[in-house]
Amino acid sequence: MSQTQSPFQFLAPYGADKKDSFWGRDQEINRLYELTNMTNLIMVYGSSGTGKTSLIQSGLSKKLSGPDWIPLFIRRGENFITSLTEQLGNISKLESSIIEDHLSIINRRYYRPVYLFLDQFEEVFTLSDKQKGYKDELSSLFKMLNRLQSTNTCKIIIIIREEFLGLLYESEQYLPNLFDFRLRVEPMNKSKIEQVITGTFREFKIQTDPVNLTDTICEKLVEGQANGQLAYLQVYLEKLWKEATKSALIDQTIIIRKEHVDAIKDIQNVLDVYLTDQQKEITSLHGLSEKSVKVLLDLFVTEDSTKRPRTLDSLKKEIGKSISILQLQEVLKHLEASRLLILEKDCYELAHDILAKIIDSKRQGRDLLIKNLKNTLKFNRENKIEIDRVVLKQYDDLEDDADFDEKTKLYVKVNRHRILRQRVLLIALQLSVVIASLYAGFQYFQIKEEKENAVNALNKQRKAELDKKVTEDRLLLKRIEDILINGQNCPDGVMLDSLRAFEKRSQYDTIYKNEIGKDLQKTLLKWNKSKCSKNN
Repeated sequence: MSQTQSPFQFLAPYGADKKDSFWGRDQEINRLYELTNMTNLIMVYGSSGTGKTSLIQSGLSKKLSGPDWIPLFIRRGENFITSLTEQLGNISKLESSIIEDHLSIINRRYYRPVYLFLDQFEEVFTLSDKQKGYKDELSSLFKMLNRLQSTNTCKIIIIIREEFLGLLYESEQYLPNLFDFRLRVEPMNKSKIEQVITGTFREFKIQTDPVNLTDTICEKLVEGQANGQLAYLQVYLEKLWKEATKSALIDQTIIIRKEHVDAIKDIQNVLDVYLTDQQKEITSLHGLSEKSVKVLLDLFVTEDSTKRPRTLDSLKKEIGKSISILQLQEVLKHLEASRLLILEKDCYELAHDILAKIIDSKRQGRDLLIKNLKNTLKFNRENKIEIDRVVLKQYDDLEDDADFDEKTKLYVKVNRHRILRQRVLLIALQLSVVIASLYAGFQYFQIKEEKENAVNALNKQRKAELDKKVTEDRLLLKRIEDILINGQNCPDGVMLDSLRAFEKRSQYDTIYKNEIGKDLQKTLLKWNKSKCSKNN
């Protein structure tokens, strides 16, 4: 293998062509093979990222060779029945909408059993029409599968994420033996992860220095929860491989050393960092705003944090005029090349559900920040409270993503001008102090009285600022108390940071403590007794 070509799968599942590189699942492979000899209907389920598709495509291929079966991997597309009919028709060459007719011809022609793998079955729920729902589609599909299993013309394997199992029970009446034969794909333990690493390193002639470094790699993977999310395992191993190849000569044996392992700190964030780097690269290379890239990636994620396939036409329609057609095509090619997107049957989709989770997590976090900021700005505006530079910085960071109303925009504009004037005044005051100090060396006696007057004026100004600050802080404390008393929400991050700042200042500023101490203690007492404090 070329040194520039990675031997690892990154986010792609293992296929039949990679069966000799598929390690760590012998027990599951044997059990699945046993089930195929016992029944015509099997359910394979497990958490996202445990390797269900790889187990089917690559693992079962170790037991069944070409003459033993005809495997068909079906994704939902518009719906499973249509997709299944199309795939069977490609083999039978029969123009018919009756699936049994296709299977009958294929069996007579090839004398081999057909294995129907209904992959990512949860798409029945996540991609169904919101108005029509999924119940009619699911009942029709189950009725059809119930007929097929009784014909003995095929084996049916349903592959689904376990969090969607509960939605199947209401349609179980149409497929009574749905849950009789099932296999749960468990997260890999340390022993199985070690099998993956040692087997892969051995096959691709990758060495470690010291020899027992694989133990350290396994421990880091388990600590980083790569046993439950195998995408992290593949991405991490590829990153190790790239670190090792930086210093290796062409055709030289790849040796992974301790410094390569130490260079990768956080396994859980390695994919998040990669995605962020690609977003920045797209922004730089293709002249798009960060918001446009985020909007585009969001289109590939459902509300359930799963993948949503998209055609080029649907992307054009959703994205509108914010991205030109040429730019869109260039970005899609970039995402394909970086292995974040795959293109299959004119549909683009994320390479793995873990990417959908990462994108959705960022989307939810961004939406929460926007919601909290809007609430803060509305409260301040209605109570005529001036915003500070911290809130103004948040506004500037989120302005492209948020749809602020005109009243809020005007309110922020006024406060921005006020803050700018204050900064100018502060700089002017500082300059005047410097000039006055220089002048004082020559005219000390003449300006003594003027200097004392200036000091008095400054003290009055500071007193006024303190009084104003105390008034604003009391209003914020009252707002926090109201939220805690209501009990439905918790104070946002900005409020909590302010509360901590009040408490810290009261420890060293006696005047401030005398002014606001009672109100602060009252609010802190309510906070410590609230459920919100346990989560922070």
